[in-house]
Amino acid sequence: MDEIIEKAKILGQAIRDSEEMKEYIKKEIEFNTNVEAQRVTNEYSELRESLAERAKDEKITPAEMLEIRKQLGKKYEEVSHFPVISEYLAAKKKVEDILEKTNSIIRFYVTGEEENASGGCGGNCAGCKGCN
Repeated sequence: MDEIIEKAKILGQAIRDSEEMKEYIKKEIEFNTNVEAQRVTNEYSELRESLAERAKDEKITPAEMLEIRKQLGKKYEEVSHFPVISEYLAAKKKVEDILEKTNSIIRFYVTGEEENASGGCGGNCAGCKGCN
């Protein structure tokens, strides 16, 4: 088991030292220290929470729900077009993709099971112990 742990450490260090991780850390710092990006992100989170709370109210009308969704969509557009935020999210996705691909490769070599490209069920249920 010590050999497995040692190789996991080496793999972890390789991911940590990758250009993708370095870029992610740089973009994360930029995002976390940008006052305007934090403001916009917080406003979006508060609006999303407001929608969730209002959606729980049985008395909410479809028109009120639509208006909240429109506000949320507008704020999401603002958030997604904010360069510091979009660059941070893109860098984060690259690291997440590396981790997902790494896990998929390890899973394949340990179990022989391979996920399809979309990361879910491939539709071939032969031998699957999953959803059935």
